[in-house]
Amino acid sequence: MRTPIYPEIEAFIQTKKLKKYESQQQETASETINKLSKRKKGVKRKDTPEEKKAKSDVTKARNVVPNTSNLVLKELIQQNLGSQNQRFTVSIPLKSFMPSVDENANNTAVEKIKSLFMFLQKVAYNAQLFVNFYILKQPNSLPNELLKQNFCEKQENTYAFLNPLILEIRIHILEKYESLIVETPLPVPVSQLQIIPQEQSDETDQRYAESPVNETALELQDFNSEEIDRYFRPCTVDPNSKDAFVSFHGNKDVRRLSSAKYYNMNGSANRLKLEQDRKIEQGVQTIETNIPSVKSAVADKYITHVKYMMQHKDTLFNFYNFQTARVKWCNYIGKQRALQDALNILINESKKYNKGRRKKTRKNKRKRSKTATKYQSSTPQASSRRGKRASRNHKEKFEEGDKSKIPLIFFGDGLKNKSHVKISGHRHGVSEMKYKQLKLREKLGKLLLLDIDEYKTSKNCNNCLESSLENLKHKSGTDNRSIHQIFFCKKCNIRWNRDVMATKNMYTIATSIWRGDGRPDVFKRQSATSNVVATPSPAMVKRCLQVSECLKVNFDSFEKKN
Repeated sequence: MRTPIYPEIEAFIQTKKLKKYESQQQETASETINKLSKRKKGVKRKDTPEEKKAKSDVTKARNVVPNTSNLVLKELIQQNLGSQNQRFTVSIPLKSFMPSVDENANNTAVEKIKSLFMFLQKVAYNAQLFVNFYILKQPNSLPNELLKQNFCEKQENTYAFLNPLILEIRIHILEKYESLIVETPLPVPVSQLQIIPQEQSDETDQRYAESPVNETALELQDFNSEEIDRYFRPCTVDPNSKDAFVSFHGNKDVRRLSSAKYYNMNGSANRLKLEQDRKIEQGVQTIETNIPSVKSAVADKYITHVKYMMQHKDTLFNFYNFQTARVKWCNYIGKQRALQDALNILINESKKYNKGRRKKTRKNKRKRSKTATKYQSSTPQASSRRGKRASRNHKEKFEEGDKSKIPLIFFGDGLKNKSHVKISGHRHGVSEMKYKQLKLREKLGKLLLLDIDEYKTSKNCNNCLESSLENLKHKSGTDNRSIHQIFFCKKCNIRWNRDVMATKNMYTIATSIWRGDGRPDVFKRQSATSNVVATPSPAMVKRCLQVSECLKVNFDSFEKKN
């Protein structure tokens, strides 16, 4: 059982969830009673002899073997090995599992593993080419074993062959892990550790997971201003397809993470560039560019593809070896690290805005001093301040906020279930990945995550709360192009960044709901039965006038011809 980070606040949130769950249960019970009272009562019809026989046949035909397809890996391990064993995800070098101490023998074993892997890779690829060619040449005489396989029988045979081997490997890993623990002393004495029995831990986790109260989702209406000021550090997050997110934390604290910066944190862009240089150097890029298409139902074209691939097979296999496997592993780790660093920006733990999190090494100190010297040389009175950090009044100091309060994150729902839609020219956003990770942190008690409706938050000015906005225009020669990302309010004479304005509007909506005033009218959705006529925007009115003028001109010319 985990130690709560904010015990008082977590108890408060649990009380809120319990009250909401009880109210939901009462509403569900009242709805069920109303439905039962309105439903017409009738006489239940008895089953005919044919229906009784069919039901009994179905019951007899059921498989007696218990279904283990829905079991979790932890339950499968406990079922096969017993409840005294636990699952560990250990990442240790391959050398620790080598039985020999000799370095040459270990290197020989590693090279043997690599050669066997490359051999199996070539065999699988050649078999795939052969099967595809056979299907093209003999489409009408295909054996049933090629397309229809008895997967249950194959799976049972595979398990019967692999189970003793897997069990032996598990026992070997557990023994090695125990020996590593014995050899390496713990940093904390065993007497000071809190040891929880496995049965008690399993019961606690199961009880927490199965509790319907923990699955109850809170909303903005469940809180008021006093509770927010006492327990929470609120912030609003606007995810979009171009930037990873833009967040607003009150006052002038706006934080932004672009998609380019996110992928740069991942490190995949630099690794992809290095791999592309290796391709050009070894001639692999030219080979891949000239590969004949495999998407053809003509046997001659497929033979051309096979001949080309067999000619350059060794070059491709030598390139895509264990070096590319290392790149894939680094991309996998970098993706996880970048996602966690992106979320840390919302909780004051990132070094992008919080300078206290940065490494104060001598190398970084020299780099900062050089940057300060360059800045001083371009400003007046540089000689009197040379060697000291120049003060920039326009840059405010980062405020961490009260760490005794739990972060409260309002996540915009504008991109929910839309991550599969890709916009041309934009790097793909990671909104759903961030949302899932925030949900995991919420279960660990590090924050509270709520959804908020983004309706009209990027179409109304945050200062006057009116839709008197138009895109800022940029003149380049004779062209007058509008900038999509920047708005200009004609009433307030304020220029707005679209995403920053959206996050501030979401914060305004949340504040209005906490005060008990409800959602502002400009951000409300109009119902289908509403009698209110929506006011058209100036751009829509201008477009309608242009269309009407064009129709009038065309109608006049048609009358003259007739």
